[in-house]
Amino acid sequence: MTNSWKKLLFGVAAALLVAAAPASTYAAAGCGDLNNDGVFNASDCLILAQCLAGLPSCTPATLCGGAGLASCGDMFGDGDVSVSGLGADLSVCNDTVAKLPTTYDACHGPGPVISCPGGNLTLHSQDILTSQTWPASCKILIDGTVYIGDHTGVLQPVTPVIKIEKGSVIHSLTGGADPDGGSADHHDQRQSAGCPRAG
Repeated sequence: MTNSWKKLLFGVAAALLVAAAPASTYAAAGCGDLNNDGVFNASDCLILAQCLAGLPSCTPATLCGGAGLASCGDMFGDGDVSVSGLGADLSVCNDTVAKLPTTYDACHGPGPVISCPGGNLTLHSQDILTSQTWPASCKILIDGTVYIGDHTGVLQPVTPVIKIEKGSVIHSLTGGADPDGGSADHHDQRQSAGCPRAG
């Protein structure tokens, strides 16, 4: 057999091996990219709407590049992609596509509940750089200036949001590090309970 025939047979064999290989899966989809086309847009929101309506065209297991709806469709970021939770996800999806502000950055919902031993927590002067939830069972004492975000104005990759549960008590101590008493400064960040400045 000549070298040219060997090369041809080798090429055909390699092509057959590639054709017979199992199909590879797509890389995991990014936040909100339900159809995994590499672009987050209104078509992804339409898919969420179909899932919310319970239409048969929504197949949650195949979404997000085969990783499933929960991996990229939890736009509100609360871990709930059930039918009851998809309304919030669809709202964030539509607002994000329309470039409207949302309480939380897409796919980053309420932060964890802070530890509040004995029902009281004193926050001294500090920057809060990640989202957190202040529970109703906790009395927060602010002793100094507490910034939500970096006090120098450096933006964080994910906007920190403080979720303050209904019934929470936030109290400013006098005589702290801040000569005017304690204060909470949102420094162009967001607070989900609308506590712009205590002091």
